[in-house]
Amino acid sequence: MVQKVGPGVTSLKPGDRASVAWFFEGCGHCDYCNSGNETLCRSVKNAGYTVDGGMAEECIVTANYAVKVPDGLDSAAASSITCAGRHHLQSGQGLPHQTGPVDRHLRPRRAG
Repeated sequence: MVQKVGPGVTSLKPGDRASVAWFFEGCGHCDYCNSGNETLCRSVKNAGYTVDGGMAEECIVTANYAVKVPDGLDSAAASSITCAGRHHLQSGQGLPHQTGPVDRHLRPRRAG
């Protein structure tokens, strides 16, 4: 459950259920991060390994690596949207039921 959000975060709000991706973040500046292969970043942080993870009672995460769990979706089903869902959203494709413009600055990414 989201307790607080930082300035400028619009994807989540306090009270939302959220799932956290194992891939926490890359540096955002290296060739891997800039080419959409951030999982290969040499400075990668992984939830539950180098930073607190989803099995912790509470953790602080970057909003880009948390996925809002839709109302009515049980937690077991929601666990599958975290990694693959986040990558799909960051690819600019949105979720299958969403339509609209795609940000041209987003690069396709492979899940995992």
